[in-house]
Amino acid sequence: MNKEILANTTKIQSFSISQLREYVYNTYHEKFIGKCVTNEHLGIQICFINDGARKIAYGGALYSKKACLIEVLHTMIKKAKFNNWGNRKTTDKNTVVGYLNFK
Repeated sequence: MNKEILANTTKIQSFSISQLREYVYNTYHEKFIGKCVTNEHLGIQICFINDGARKIAYGGALYSKKACLIEVLHTMIKKAKFNNWGNRKTTDKNTVVGYLNFK
């Protein structure tokens, strides 16, 4: 495993919930916005936009074992198997077309 990823995941184990949210939000902005990953199972590109940062960091329960996944998000998306499609919700922003759900 990459030494930087291991150091980061070890470091965030001691973070409070608010620190975890800030870390995930900032990491998403620094490493992902404007970049795309091709999922090997579907052969489609999944691109990161600004709207996803807040949803990931503040959209639900967050704890260190979940937050550390931001370090390997590219790989998870690249290798994930498609499970199903979820339609957009009426409360979603116009930038949301729907939800690709993966395992």
